[in-house]
Amino acid sequence: MAPRTSAFDLSPEKLEEPHAQNGTGASVKAPGKRRCCGESFNRARLLFGMKPVCDATNEDGTAIDDGAAMYSPDVLQTYDAWVLNFVMPRVWGCPKELLLNMYNKHAGNKHIDVGPGTGYFLKHSTFPRATQGKENVKVALLDLSPHCLDFCATELAGEFREVRTYQRDVLADTPVNLPDEPFDSIGMSLLFHCVPGANLKEKVSKVIACLCPALSRGGVFFGATVLGSDEDGAIKIGLRKWWWLKGLNSKNIFQNTGDTCEGLCEALDANFAKWNVRVVGNVALFAAYKD
Repeated sequence: MAPRTSAFDLSPEKLEEPHAQNGTGASVKAPGKRRCCGESFNRARLLFGMKPVCDATNEDGTAIDDGAAMYSPDVLQTYDAWVLNFVMPRVWGCPKELLLNMYNKHAGNKHIDVGPGTGYFLKHSTFPRATQGKENVKVALLDLSPHCLDFCATELAGEFREVRTYQRDVLADTPVNLPDEPFDSIGMSLLFHCVPGANLKEKVSKVIACLCPALSRGGVFFGATVLGSDEDGAIKIGLRKWWWLKGLNSKNIFQNTGDTCEGLCEALDANFAKWNVRVVGNVALFAAYKD
């Protein structure tokens, strides 16, 4: 077995036919439940610090997790401006450009993106690792929220050779088992802090077991997450950040009260020979490489 190398940098600095989309932007969507409350109603709830109402369901009709349910079409319309342009740099202390840099560095010819949000990072990345250009990249989008999948697929129309969407739970006990495996890269940015679990080590370990069998040798699993605990000393949680974390966790939008950088590192070290983690503000950015 190759020697383990790692880096921990605290510098400030179904299986049913999936939705499919080709390079012309044509798409096919499976029927599903996508009702949500009106835009004005949800904006009022957000104004008063309440979670938006969205009753999208899993494909079997069961309710999806609260962290995914909040992403109604109304919320997605303002997600980039609110979360990426304001909350990330002003609250968590990490500019979106650092996450975009990870996509430019790691995303390959065949890429899985988990919890893609609006598709901002996929749309704005130049995919320099793609040997035949971004227009020939195949992308698989995974999310619990059908609204996110539909919104993101629309945003990415014409950007890639192929975009397929899959409503999947990456905490499942069995591998994800997607067509076109293996993939060159898996991105999972700003999602772990919304995933249920006692701590980050537990959550990351489950996701790796589910997703990484689909990763090719030499492939990269990368992403970023907001840390919710400072017990290992990797971050500092002041009054303002404590207030944000408490509010988001009380509504189950975030579920990261036990998430530490140490837990992330332990999960990566147990599954990969080479990995690195960097903490910027309250955000841990990571990359792990499959032998």
